[in-house]
Amino acid sequence: MIGPWTESKWRYDELKDATVEFRLVGAQMDGKRGQKVRGRRESRGTAKIDIIIKQQPALGSQIKTNFHLGQECVSKIRKHPDQGKAKFQVEC
Repeated sequence: MIGPWTESKWRYDELKDATVEFRLVGAQMDGKRGQKVRGRRESRGTAKIDIIIKQQPALGSQIKTNFHLGQECVSKIRKHPDQGKAKFQVEC
């Protein structure tokens, strides 16, 4: 499942599978570099944007956590000042 429709200044091809450093205050979660952004673009200029965390705690197992970003968070997506660390950053 992908989050709610939002408006974003970033194009789908800019965000798809891009790395992001994030801090979601309500979730008490700080993202490490290398987490991925996924989304879906609709023709009317809106997007559904998620931060997806994939962990492999043991061989043969995987934990996948999706954070569906609402408009407030999507509006705070910025280019990361250190592109070697991540392409984007967001704190919301």
